[in-house]
Amino acid sequence: MRGLDADKSKWPEGWLPVMSTPNDFRYQKGAEAHLSKPWFEKDHWLQEGDPTRIGQKAWNPVQRAFRTAGLVRGKHPYALILDDIQKDDKVHDYKWLMQLAADLEIAPDKIGFRWDEKQKVGDLTLCGRDSKRGEDDMRQVKTGDPLLLVRVLECEQFRKDSPHRPPAVGYVQEYMAGIRWQQKGKCLVIPSWSVAPKYKILLFPHRHGDELPVTTWNKDRSRLTVEWKDQKDDYALSLGADGRTRFALSRDGKGILASSNAD
Repeated sequence: MRGLDADKSKWPEGWLPVMSTPNDFRYQKGAEAHLSKPWFEKDHWLQEGDPTRIGQKAWNPVQRAFRTAGLVRGKHPYALILDDIQKDDKVHDYKWLMQLAADLEIAPDKIGFRWDEKQKVGDLTLCGRDSKRGEDDMRQVKTGDPLLLVRVLECEQFRKDSPHRPPAVGYVQEYMAGIRWQQKGKCLVIPSWSVAPKYKILLFPHRHGDELPVTTWNKDRSRLTVEWKDQKDDYALSLGADGRTRFALSRDGKGILASSNAD
């Protein structure tokens, strides 16, 4: 909410000033003064000298909700997404969502679904219009066709003791994206019936026939290796006091990146 009254006694029940700053959400802090100024105290975009007074109120409170994501460059670039979310101490139906273009779908047969029982890692591979349809209306993936590997490195849904474990890693779902014009949207859904899903997702764009990464966890899942014949990335993972996953990335034995240890 914008434009709260300077007199806090006149505020609607439950509203609080937003005292966070743009620098609180930056990996590298900026030196400009406005980047360290709370949103509650920021000047109005049009009326100079008049604070915007932005406030906030909890709508769907959670214990924690963090996303750590980035593009890992190299001979084999990929994206890694670490999502730490927990509503409370009860079991809930979580869904990890990724928006998809209209032509994307899960590739057929063993290309589309893979499951590594030993590592508890599941693969979904997406294909699009470059893979033509056959007489059975299924996509016919050929060597060289562009694909996207969605590797679910960790998800509490995959535990054997989960009462709601689905037969597949995930699925594609259509939904009504625009009611007025009856526009349909499409997204990839990775479900988790858990207290905290611990989503860790790797995205690897490639062409059919390319070498896929080999991912290996240690026993307590504190170390992860992502490896090709000519590239080896090692992650040391730990959970911060705030419930957010921290990582340190080394390549071929040399440290190249680490997330902040600040809580």
